[in-house]
Amino acid sequence: MKKQLFLIVILLCVISAHAQNKGDLWIGGAFSMGYDKHKTIDDGTKNDKYKVVDYDIEPYAEYFIIKDLSVNAGLQFYSEKWKSLENDSVVKTPMYGFFIGGVKYFPISDRFSFYVLARAGVAYGKTIIADGQNNRSDYCKVTDFELRLTPGIQYSVNDWMRIYMTFGKGLVHTSRTTKNYPGKPDQKLRDDQWGVRLFTEGLALGVQFRL
Repeated sequence: MKKQLFLIVILLCVISAHAQNKGDLWIGGAFSMGYDKHKTIDDGTKNDKYKVVDYDIEPYAEYFIIKDLSVNAGLQFYSEKWKSLENDSVVKTPMYGFFIGGVKYFPISDRFSFYVLARAGVAYGKTIIADGQNNRSDYCKVTDFELRLTPGIQYSVNDWMRIYMTFGKGLVHTSRTTKNYPGKPDQKLRDDQWGVRLFTEGLALGVQFRL
């Protein structure tokens, strides 16, 4: 993971150096937060209610190859927390990773643009299960690979600042999540998902500044 993060930092430095005198480099970040309640039923005998809170922070750099077409690279910090409303047990999943991608803009007016973002990313982390006293009872290592095709809207405040909003996790979202339980090779799990997640995962808000 350290080598991969190092390569991302080098890539950002190369992009920055190449765009120093062109004004085509933007830096910024996006933030999203979600809140929900879930109910699980186990064999029809157990009914648990959970409060779910998650947030996602993504700092990145974007470089315009030509007008209305750019490439980007950045880091991702994600956390999800499930808390039982029945017995105060907690399931936490902190993740960190990186992504690369591209953006195609479709200007609507002088200020507004519609865009489509395509990206690939890898994230690493672990799921921790704790009781009401925060004593860890079990955990597993998590690796997540995903591809996204996501629409959004951008507003140019002025020549050096823009704000934008991305809709959910995309028109097309596919991911593969692998969970490894240390010391329990028989409990290795893999979850493959594919589908449309437009609006179902909330909105991400972001801001960018021209260098």
